[in-house]
Amino acid sequence: MAFHAESCPKMAGTILRVAFTDRFPDAAPMRILFSIDDDDNVTAHWIEYLEPGMDEDLDLGLDASGDDIPF
Repeated sequence: MAFHAESCPKMAGTILRVAFTDRFPDAAPMRILFSIDDDDNVTAHWIEYLEPGMDEDLDLGLDASGDDIPF
């Protein structure tokens, strides 16, 4: 998110993008939902721990219309 936020996939129909952290010893991986405010800032809206398979239900398709709408 700090260096290439625009390369993180967008959630269809929202302004949100998603980033995942890697699993570390004694720490579960996390999913972070965020939006890009401007060239220098992002806002983290949701951070959650992931159990195995939790990311399978997330539809990450791009918004086909090109219009971002608030979530």
